[in-house]
Amino acid sequence: MLSLPSLLPHIPAITDTTTTPEQLENPFGIITKPDATPIFICALDSNYSAFCPALSDHAAGCYRLLPNRKVLMAHRKKDHNTDDDSHIITWNT
Repeated sequence: MLSLPSLLPHIPAITDTTTTPEQLENPFGIITKPDATPIFICALDSNYSAFCPALSDHAAGCYRLLPNRKVLMAHRKKDHNTDDDSHIITWNT
């Protein structure tokens, strides 16, 4: 299993134009720790971009964040046309 790299590929940020000052003062959600927050990152490289047109602009890889392995594998099947279970970045086992 891959480890989380110190620097993920960057893409331009989009300005948040919908959040209100009240929402910033009263956030929705909780603060958590990594071991309580499952995150799985699809780290397929550009070899799979031929199967996924959305990846053609990002030759470095997919790097989509997903909540669990089952959802990640469904993403791979749908968006990458593969059942390959390698190149997954996570701290969850």
